[in-house]
Amino acid sequence: MGYISKVFYDMGYNVLMPYTRGQSTSDGEFLTFGAKDKADWLNWINKINDLNGPTSKVVLYGQSLGADSALQTAAQSNLPSSVKAVIADCGFSTIPSLLFSLYTGASNSLNNLTSKIGWNLNGTIPLVPFDQFLNGFNNINKLLQGFSLDAVSGITAVENSKLPTMFIATADDTFIPDTQTETLYNLSASTLKQLWILDGNVGGHASANNAVKDYTARIQAFLNQVDAQNSDTKLNITDDQHVAA
Repeated sequence: MGYISKVFYDMGYNVLMPYTRGQSTSDGEFLTFGAKDKADWLNWINKINDLNGPTSKVVLYGQSLGADSALQTAAQSNLPSSVKAVIADCGFSTIPSLLFSLYTGASNSLNNLTSKIGWNLNGTIPLVPFDQFLNGFNNINKLLQGFSLDAVSGITAVENSKLPTMFIATADDTFIPDTQTETLYNLSASTLKQLWILDGNVGGHASANNAVKDYTARIQAFLNQVDAQNSDTKLNITDDQHVAA
């Protein structure tokens, strides 16, 4: 994320870049997929507002799991008005959808081996069907963290947030397919939203920022639109908000 922070810093932004729960030196034993992190994000936003005063303006940015943490934060009813926009880079639509993508990838890799001896797995892992895997994962998570996987839906988040939101993905992402980002975009309740999917062999998951000049320019252009909207300037937003490059 240090690379991403420089993108925003070079655009003239101040950057707060904390570790979320369960990551690196941060407190917490487990990743909460945004379910508990969103409360932490609110605390950080309020701290920033205390420092900046009444003119404080905040943009939420997240990549991969962080994208969903940003979206879930934006959907909270007690979100401070200082938050002006969200940028979600390669987030997931739901945890079950993410797990199904990972499960399918693992089963396909395994099938590449077993098919050499004539054993076709037909998209499953022996002795562990997906429904069983998902239920087990959900039960363990509820036992350890106290919440269901349904509580961390990116879809629910975007349906409950009207903040200007930019969605980014790459077409060659095999970890969180770009179709999940497109689903989030389509279901977003925001009236100012943009979807940018980088086509071709970009580098896989969380790699849109490899095209750093275009990445910076497109984010800046989107935030310029947000600034214009906040200034009550009449926007000429075209239908071409779904961008492929």
